[in-house]
Amino acid sequence: MTLKRTICISIAIILGILFLVLGVLIVLFFRALVDAFIAGELPLRQGSQTFELWSKPPVQPMLKVYFFNVTNHKDFLENGAKLHVKEIGPYVYSEKWEKVDPVWHPNGTLSYRTVKNFTFEPELSFGSEADSVLLPNLPMLAAVSQMGHSTKIVKKAVSTILDVLKMEPFSVHTVKELLWGYDDPLLKLAKGVLPADKRFPYDQFGFFVGKNNTPSEVYTVLTGREELVDFAKIKIYGGKDNLGVWGTPDCNAIKGSDGTGFPAMLTENSTVFIYQPDFCRSLELRVKNRQPQKHEGFETLRFQPADHVFGSVEDYPENKCYCENAKCAPRGVFNVSHCQFNSPVFLSWPHFLNADPKLSENIVGLNPKPELHTFYVDIQPKLGLAMQAKGRVQINIQMSKVDEIPQTANLTDLLIPIVWFEDGIEQLPPVVLGLLRQAISMPEVAEAALSYILFVIGGLLIVGGIMYFIKYSYGRTNKLASSTNHPPHSKVDTFPVKGEKDNEKNGVNGKHQYSNSVEMEDKVIITSKDEKPKNGLNKEVESAMT
Repeated sequence: MTLKRTICISIAIILGILFLVLGVLIVLFFRALVDAFIAGELPLRQGSQTFELWSKPPVQPMLKVYFFNVTNHKDFLENGAKLHVKEIGPYVYSEKWEKVDPVWHPNGTLSYRTVKNFTFEPELSFGSEADSVLLPNLPMLAAVSQMGHSTKIVKKAVSTILDVLKMEPFSVHTVKELLWGYDDPLLKLAKGVLPADKRFPYDQFGFFVGKNNTPSEVYTVLTGREELVDFAKIKIYGGKDNLGVWGTPDCNAIKGSDGTGFPAMLTENSTVFIYQPDFCRSLELRVKNRQPQKHEGFETLRFQPADHVFGSVEDYPENKCYCENAKCAPRGVFNVSHCQFNSPVFLSWPHFLNADPKLSENIVGLNPKPELHTFYVDIQPKLGLAMQAKGRVQINIQMSKVDEIPQTANLTDLLIPIVWFEDGIEQLPPVVLGLLRQAISMPEVAEAALSYILFVIGGLLIVGGIMYFIKYSYGRTNKLASSTNHPPHSKVDTFPVKGEKDNEKNGVNGKHQYSNSVEMEDKVIITSKDEKPKNGLNKEVESAMT
């Protein structure tokens, strides 16, 4: 084998090994490198793409509202019949979210306000905003509930006011009024009597009064630059770093994000938190169903409220800090009166899903279904991106009888469902899905393609080099064998020439002394040192050799 061929084969094998090693390195470290790059891009930074998408999310959240219209209020009040309710809805509103007034702080935090704009979607709704709904009179029941420990004189004064204003335990209002506000005489009266921290802050009553196209309180959040797990985590809300209404620091703690962003690199064992001021607490979410969900071809983890959220003290003693005056709510409901101006308001899952069955014993028309009433968020774990979310919650009012107030004489202690909401996103827009594919799918395809190409090229170079080496070595061995072992027809006897006998006499072998045998391509030509062979002899030799 020539030196040039040896060098070429060696180079091919070495390159093949290098390609294989590079392919192995890609399999082992490519995803880790991509993850590290993504982790470096995810934290909130001024002017970054992440900040733009987070502050002005190009998604289309939808708010769906369902009312529990009371159908037998007279029979309920006069005859003590079970309360009959009928769910009506949905009344659908498209939303647009934006975080405004950003302020970047030297300590790595960010402050902002959230603005939400709601637009009614009649084509998607059950009816119009002009539909009438019969519900418990929330302002009246809220005022009466605060009279429980008042003096008789105060109670009689309240009773007189209710008579003058012609207040009844149930009232009729339109959908638009119930959501966006209506004038209530009790609220106007309370504004001039009660201190600011004890009364409703608006002149009108409505579930979303002051929330449409109005900046929220100031959020101060961590950006995730120090620890990615702290991405969008609320540090201060409304100037406070805790709620200050519950019995322990843990229950008062403000945990998690506002629900528009979650930490990246989540696993099935991860826990995420959502803080919403109206909930008066942080909601802990965990993965309950270990089977991954799929949205637009991407695997997601479904996070749902932990079992202890809205759990009873009997089942979860740690919830005792949420009890008011040693009176704890039953399983499945949560008392938020502390955060609702001491109104007897309780939260639950829609239709009292997973709640104590006693809550619905005296109410006809409830039909809890997990597939329709469960609160969940499906999150793409690598980026912490919510691909689908259904934030579902129900508002209930505690109705109770108060002595010395005749308007409540026929009331029974009953937790009445008023309305439930579904707020969330159904799917992501194409622009977000495109970015998601760039971050998730393309690196996976690139890794598979690169490793495959490198393995194939490396394998071909190594196998080709080895096969060529074996083939060339085998061919060279055959040539050497054929050159040393001549076939029988190539052997030619030497003939005596002149002087041979004389040499024999002198003891010299004339055959070796005077003739040289030259091998040329399996032919033997005999020559004499002293004289040339005759032509006839040459012909005989050539004839014998052929």
